[in-house]
This record gives sequence, structure tokens and C-alpha cells, in this order.
Amino acid sequence: MGEPGDDDLPKARKELEEAEGSVLAALSLGIFNGLVRIAGSVGIPLDAGRVGASAAFRGELGLDAFSGARNTDLTGSDRDGFPEGMPELFAG
Repeated sequence: MGEPGDDDLPKARKELEEAEGSVLAALSLGIFNGLVRIAGSVGIPLDAGRVGASAAFRGELGLDAFSGARNTDLTGSDRDGFPEGMPELFAG
């Protein structure tokens, strides 16, 4: 990589172009992380398959008291926290 104060603009452009894939990957990850945080903060419903599996830690953390919890049916109790019909291969 070029040194600080290096005036070789073509060299700097070439290095930036070579790093573009890494930069795009980092941007994609950053955007995804932001979207997940936004979805969580606005109360996107919890997947039915996660209701049972997350009951213990939701209770410990008091997550069901948040207003977003009303968007999820927390009364369902599915088999070991997995949705009906999920192959046993994925149940454990």
C-alpha cells in the first residue's frame, strides 16, 4: 500500500480498485447489521419456531415486557421450539 504523502495517484487508484471487493463486502455487512437492528427495534414478530426455544432467556431478560412483544403470539408451545412438521433431522 502507498505510503503517507505518496503522490502516485495512479498507484493509489489501483490499490483502491483491488480493495473494492473487500470494501463492498464490509458495506454489505454493515447495511445488513443495521437492518437487523432496525427490524428488532420496531417489533418484527418472532418466528413461531423460536418462541418455545427462546422462552427462558426472554423471561430472564424481561423481553416480553417490551411493546414489540405484542407482535408475536407468545402463547404457542411448539415441540422443543421447532415449528410443526420440521424434520427430526433438524430438531437437535
